[in-house]
Amino acid sequence: MASTVVELLFDPIRRSVTRVVNYSRNVKSLETHMEELSDKKTRVQHSVEEATNKREEIEDDVVKWLASVDVITEEADRVLKDKDKAKKRCFMGLFPNLMTRYRVSTEIKSIEEEAVKISLRGKFDRVSFKDYEAFESRRHVLDEILEALKDNDVNLVGVCGMAGVGKTTIVKKVAEQVKANRIFDVVVLAVVSKTPDLRRIQGEIADGLGFKFEAETNRGRAERLRERLERETKVLVILDDIWEMLELDDVGIPSVAWNLFKNMAGDAIKNPDLQPVAVEVAKRCAGLPILLVTVASALKGGDVSEWKDALERLKRFDKDDIDSRVYSALDLSYTSLKGEEIKSVFLLCGQLRPHGILILDLLKYTVGLGLFKRISTLEEARHRLNKLVNDLIASCLLEGVADEMVTMHDVLHGFAASVASRYHHVFTSSSDTVLREWPAKDMLEQCSAISLPGCKISGLPEVLNCPKMQSFILYNVDPSLKIPDCLFKGTKTLQLMDMSDVQLPTLPSSLQFLEKLQHCV
Repeated sequence: MASTVVELLFDPIRRSVTRVVNYSRNVKSLETHMEELSDKKTRVQHSVEEATNKREEIEDDVVKWLASVDVITEEADRVLKDKDKAKKRCFMGLFPNLMTRYRVSTEIKSIEEEAVKISLRGKFDRVSFKDYEAFESRRHVLDEILEALKDNDVNLVGVCGMAGVGKTTIVKKVAEQVKANRIFDVVVLAVVSKTPDLRRIQGEIADGLGFKFEAETNRGRAERLRERLERETKVLVILDDIWEMLELDDVGIPSVAWNLFKNMAGDAIKNPDLQPVAVEVAKRCAGLPILLVTVASALKGGDVSEWKDALERLKRFDKDDIDSRVYSALDLSYTSLKGEEIKSVFLLCGQLRPHGILILDLLKYTVGLGLFKRISTLEEARHRLNKLVNDLIASCLLEGVADEMVTMHDVLHGFAASVASRYHHVFTSSSDTVLREWPAKDMLEQCSAISLPGCKISGLPEVLNCPKMQSFILYNVDPSLKIPDCLFKGTKTLQLMDMSDVQLPTLPSSLQFLEKLQHCV
């Protein structure tokens, strides 16, 4: 019995020491595996380029594999850059920085294991297939799009998918079918591309409508194009090859969101002094219909000063600063989410940087805090998280920008942070803001979480008296920031700690009090 207890106590220590001792070997091993993976990617890429030149469609699994290689390569590059930090020494240069070595070595092993798995999946019998095969296998998608276009209540149809899955082929078939069946009076197609050129896009649409521009400025051309499109009874505009957000208003295409907003706000926003401000206010509504209606109704009849004030308040977003109906609109979207787990993930996103939330970080935090019920493996947790993230994207509360990353609109991020603060005692501060003072003692005593992602901090308290705190997140690259030795003495309930990029010459002795700590980075 005694020997079993000793093993349980010392096995984790032995593994930690091994990772520190084998640090250099782990770095070299990862570099070797990443070089081999890069070579394999190059070979696959050559086959893809050859198939593309033959106008063949690339297999979905090949496209996804190449994307996964890019993601793991970025992760590897990031952690390998940290090896310079790991070389720095502490105690006046006498000893290596063991904590940094342990953290980097742990990440290296995790990334290496994932790289090996990806490499094993990179064996393909073929990378492409003929175009007619692509179309036949996606005929049901064509039928769904045509049905949606026949619905008078549908104003916008999105065709989404990874590069090379046949989206362009489908939309061209849609255009042919729509013309043949006379579903629309006019059909025009414009290519957006990775680097959108507004004048070229406007020109392609104008050519399809059969008219020439007289205005020279992009804004003037957009106004003429909007007027021309609104004169058509039924017109279908197809925008192909969209890689990032495109403001339809800038092109001259009447936006669904803008039309809804304009109808609710009334004729006053046609005022040339007020309209540019109104457009910015509409953009701040995150595309949420209920928020568009609420904001437009609240500002209806207001003068330019009122609209400008509303725009500034929306930029800052605080519940006390915003009309209660706006907060209620956001709260309705939040409370409509089914289950506490998806709400917890939404609120967690409000504690992180809004414009680059890594799925890997969400996985670490949700597991570390035990947010998921009836989960026994990391793989199960990953599947659960992916499902919840997809549900949030479908609810327009998150935006998917890559396989392993999502973003959150600033308004929604502010709302999530506000809810977390008011109802869950979370203390957070926005990225790149300056934290001038810490909360009062009574607030800290009730605090369940502190999250400071990229926040500028002049200093930390000597002791954090937070007896209910479960998570502490601090991203900070300022080398002058000192971590007091007794910082965590009053945080015995802490389960999750992430101090990414914080330079720690030595470990705070108060870590010994964190008996419930589940995850530490």
